[in-house]
Amino acid sequence: MIQKDHNEDSLAVFESPGQPQKRRSLLAWVVHSWVHSLRFRLLWLGLMPLLLALPVVLISVGLIGSVQVNRLIEGQLNSNLSGAQNYLRVFRTDLQSRILDFVQSERFSRLAQKQTPRRIIDETLLASVRKSGFDFLLLVDEDGFVVGSSGFDEAKLRRQLPQSFVIRQAQVGVASSGFEQFTQTELEAFSTGIAKRFSDLAVSGKARGVQPADKAASDQAKATLVLAAAHFPLSASSEDFVLVGGTLLNENSVLIEHLREIIYPTGKLPDQSEGFVGIFDQQTNIVSSRLKSGQILSPKLDGNLIPVETNSGQFASTIGRQSFGEDTFALAVTTMQSGNERDLVFLAVGFPVRPFQQTAWLMLGILAASLGGVMLVVSLIYLNAGRDIVAQLKKIADAMNLFRDGDRIVQIQEIKSKDELGLLGARVNELFRVVAEQELKLERLALHDALTGLANRQNFSQRLTHAMAIGDRQSTYGAVIMIDLDNFKPLNDTYGHSAGDQLLIEVGRRLKSIVREIDTVSRFGGDEFVVLLESLSEDIGAASTRAVQVSEKIRDAMQVPFVIQNRSAAGDANISHQCTSSIGVTLFLGSKLNQDQVLHLADAAMYAAKAGGKNRVSLHQE
Repeated sequence: MIQKDHNEDSLAVFESPGQPQKRRSLLAWVVHSWVHSLRFRLLWLGLMPLLLALPVVLISVGLIGSVQVNRLIEGQLNSNLSGAQNYLRVFRTDLQSRILDFVQSERFSRLAQKQTPRRIIDETLLASVRKSGFDFLLLVDEDGFVVGSSGFDEAKLRRQLPQSFVIRQAQVGVASSGFEQFTQTELEAFSTGIAKRFSDLAVSGKARGVQPADKAASDQAKATLVLAAAHFPLSASSEDFVLVGGTLLNENSVLIEHLREIIYPTGKLPDQSEGFVGIFDQQTNIVSSRLKSGQILSPKLDGNLIPVETNSGQFASTIGRQSFGEDTFALAVTTMQSGNERDLVFLAVGFPVRPFQQTAWLMLGILAASLGGVMLVVSLIYLNAGRDIVAQLKKIADAMNLFRDGDRIVQIQEIKSKDELGLLGARVNELFRVVAEQELKLERLALHDALTGLANRQNFSQRLTHAMAIGDRQSTYGAVIMIDLDNFKPLNDTYGHSAGDQLLIEVGRRLKSIVREIDTVSRFGGDEFVVLLESLSEDIGAASTRAVQVSEKIRDAMQVPFVIQNRSAAGDANISHQCTSSIGVTLFLGSKLNQDQVLHLADAAMYAAKAGGKNRVSLHQE
């Protein structure tokens, strides 16, 4: 709150004996406006740049220019790296989509039929691999053995594929794709032709940068594949087969040059310079784009550019510079992960620094000559005079962040400003209080029955979802009990809704007194109540017995006469009303049945109890 007396006292310190009254009044007005009006302060801060010398700003622009250029380069690299990642993600997803199209096509479905000749399988796979973008296609059984291949090899007729996350996912029915690495021996299980091609690359020193003389290192080289796999639709006449397709990334110049053209289209970089895209296994190159001359840009990646593992176990992207021939390139490097999020190889993108710097410096020079001076001066003035504003706004922001994160008792403290910021802090505190109160009311209305205070349908649905999840984890049965009052309507018709409401409230109280704390009592509407029993037992017999026992307790409790206070013109009087219940019970084990199915079974059991004469318990039997 702004206190007038305090303000007048604080202004008095600026008055000195002997000053003209008019001068003291003007000074007091300026001081008062500066202290109490943020608008006044910002107005003066906006006018002050006109009083400062432009040469000071030009010198400052020269000092911060290199920082701004580096930021521009870093922003461009991050954008290029995101584009490259998206391209590879789309490429991998496209392979997965092609595999799915294959397994869902009538032509390929015949391959999974029992007794299909191996020759027909191999011919079909070979014909498809030539126009699909895959280097190989395989038909694999449930044990991981190859039963058909686009590169048929009689000697490898029953070869078993190495462990693969993508293939494991497909074997359980989840179509998947991802980057994976295999040794040359493991690669032979997929395709002897691809393994031979990779072996030639390793021996010639192209795979992982290994020199031909280093035979031991060549044997340890790993090929990087893009794998995609999908399970054939199951039927009585089909085998349990998975279709696997793969593409070798090592020296895949078509892929990497197309990626380079997407990220760095010809003529788009300054001074017609060329961008770079490469994939590295640690420091050694497995595939990279080329210069117009056809020269490979770099066989190795500088050690300071290799992403390092953070405390969270992830690899952070790195940005740096590396010399390629006569040029220095700015590079951004990140990891490429396998299907199970294991880091495999590094993706690097970049462009020559010199043309970019020249263009950036030219733009900075033009900007500095026209607007740089004014902008820098404004920043310096705001740094000194706006320090208090920033500090107080930060207090408000911190409090709002805590409120956003769930702290409903937070209040903005120590707001000493007597201007608009102080008023804002007070209003925000008031807003916190009002919102917190409204949230409590809305949460209560959204999840509970307004009459009985019991859980409503939405609350019951959330609790049933929770109970099903517990059942899945612990393999325990739960139960849903559907309750309908048999003699409720006559009470309403005779004594009115006020009497009926009293009975419904008492029914809710009796139900809650019977069940456990972990169980849920809900009113669905009218005289229909539903009880959820969680974690009864792993044994269905014991669970059924427990559910029926609770249901019988409910039935007995409902038979006890209800004492209702009847208000009428003749006076108040207590009436006794006898009310029985028809109860339907069904069990559920985790999420084998969905919520609608469970409630339908309980409802059917309840109607069976009504049809059997009412005032009884009916258990749904499988």
